[in-house]
Amino acid sequence: MDKVGVSDFKEVRKNTLRGFFKLRYGGIEIMDCALHQKDGKAWFAFPGKKVDKGNGETQWVKTIFVPDRNHLDKLQDHVTKVLAEYLDNNQTADF
Repeated sequence: MDKVGVSDFKEVRKNTLRGFFKLRYGGIEIMDCALHQKDGKAWFAFPGKKVDKGNGETQWVKTIFVPDRNHLDKLQDHVTKVLAEYLDNNQTADF
């Protein structure tokens, strides 16, 4: 797996959302990834795009997609562990 790093965490608490952060994955940086938590389980989401459905409703669509489920599961596990360590070291609230 490529090297993973996180930074610039901004706490936002709304429903399952715990905050936003920058993800470094290999040689790229992805801004505004979201950390979510529910029932003791944490996961992250790549940034999405808000789209008007035309009937007054909006939806969020994926802007980054990982088609290999096994790779995505490993990435989820690794990123949430790195993020938990980052938050512990930066004395930010636990998720």
